[in-house]
Amino acid sequence: EEILALMESMHKRRMEAVSNPRVKNFIAKVVPNTISYNVLLNAYLSLAKQSNDEVEIMHVYKKAESLFDRMHEDHSLGYNTKAVADKHTYSTMFRILGQLKSTDANDKSMKLLERSISTKGKTMDIVELNSALKSLSIEQAESILEQLQDGSLSSTTTTLVPTKVTYTTVMAGLAELQTFDGAKKAEALYQQMLERYQADLSDNSNTSSLLKPDIRSYNTLIAAYSNVGSQESHEYAERLLNRLLYDDASIGPDNDSFSAVFKGLAKGQESTSAMAYERILSKKEKYQEENPSRPVQLVAFDYLRFIGQDSRCNNAEISFRLLHKLLRSLNDGSLVLQTWERKKLSLACGAVMKSLLRKRSEESLNRIDELYEMTFGGNIFQPCPFAMSTLMNAHAQSRLPNSVLVVNSLLDNIIEEDEGEIKPTIHFFNILFKACEVSTPSHNDDDNANPLQIAFQKFRQIQESDDLNIDISHVTYNHIFAICNNHIHKDNRKREDIVLSLLEKCCREGKLSSRGLKLCKESISRDRLVDFLNKMPGKRGINDFDVTYRDIPQEWKRNALR
Repeated sequence: EEILALMESMHKRRMEAVSNPRVKNFIAKVVPNTISYNVLLNAYLSLAKQSNDEVEIMHVYKKAESLFDRMHEDHSLGYNTKAVADKHTYSTMFRILGQLKSTDANDKSMKLLERSISTKGKTMDIVELNSALKSLSIEQAESILEQLQDGSLSSTTTTLVPTKVTYTTVMAGLAELQTFDGAKKAEALYQQMLERYQADLSDNSNTSSLLKPDIRSYNTLIAAYSNVGSQESHEYAERLLNRLLYDDASIGPDNDSFSAVFKGLAKGQESTSAMAYERILSKKEKYQEENPSRPVQLVAFDYLRFIGQDSRCNNAEISFRLLHKLLRSLNDGSLVLQTWERKKLSLACGAVMKSLLRKRSEESLNRIDELYEMTFGGNIFQPCPFAMSTLMNAHAQSRLPNSVLVVNSLLDNIIEEDEGEIKPTIHFFNILFKACEVSTPSHNDDDNANPLQIAFQKFRQIQESDDLNIDISHVTYNHIFAICNNHIHKDNRKREDIVLSLLEKCCREGKLSSRGLKLCKESISRDRLVDFLNKMPGKRGINDFDVTYRDIPQEWKRNALR
């Protein structure tokens, strides 16, 4: 923009009277022409492509429109005869409009198209028209294609003839409708293009090569069916892909052929979509092995696309198999993980582990351990908090004899290492307390695996350690109250003493929750609880054991979520 403004300024000075001949000769060579303006328009197009913000794209378009109008005005007034909008200028404007999703983008494109066709001294070619089709509504694009087919659309000097790009562009617009009717129309257009090509070929026409369907056209047809999202459309898309795979006379598939099918299947939540995805993934792997010279290569995202979309893991078994196979391939080096895929893989691992966690079986626990070790035990990347949390929760909820020891060991590792993404937070301590809460009570106080001893050891560590700098939450107190209930016998007077001591601390910190109050009422006798409540600052005159959470002073629960 600055450079072009400088050129325009120098040209303006040349048009004016300049007394210094050296300056006049220098600036006479600097005249912005069509290429100068087209370069800046292409820069605007790059900006529009990189942005996902509709407001920002509209701002870019307005700048491009202003430049286009200035160029036209300078030329029409004779101020700069070297700057005239050509087919490249119009094509770029159409492509910028194609980035807009606003309702008036189609109207702007139609006006620009009419202006291009009617401009004297300019010949519109099919390349420019193809660019225009991308910015028009699908109804307008279909109408223009019909005019091209019957020969009723022409520029100032020539009759325009559709090419495979023309057909493919309209097919892509139909594919975006994501309807079965749109897919059927796309298939009809593909057939028309094929018939037109065969007719030109038999007539030895020089334009036959411009109509010959290519892999991009076929992939667009596959995408049209795949995008519909129904089981019937997915089956149709797979049949189209099979034609590429097994018909020797076909043009042969590429990566986009498979991606077109994968994209539609990944959105489906039903089991048929998951099974089809796994089946086509195997087909791609087999095709790559049998056709090493073809542009087909299995990549990590082929796996992640499905696992990432299946965030709720409705198809947990298939997600697990795909993730397991991906991790094995990454660890043996047969697949490489791109930088932008690392976070996707981490989230995928967490999602599958979480789905396994819901099964609460020993087999699912073993699978979680295996996935975690394959993901974070190798050289793929460092563990993330979400995956570690899922792993610890899996053991905590398993209720197996050694679950508390496993979770405690994992927590000790986090505390000792304290580096990378995982930091020792109250969340990880609460998982351990949860494991202790639901575990089987131990009758041996000296047992190193005693859940009660482990829980209080970690509780003291939180309070006494300066390095941890962790704030106890109301959830923590709830777990500790529950641990006392479950692991200290109700006839043991020590239980009341411990719970009352904890309750006092909890109230002073304002972290008494409704569940915490309920658990305390289960652990403490009526007389001692009423006596305690009446001695606490902020509350007097409580004589009913059945005190509700609403009766508790706000000061005692100010930092707790109800």
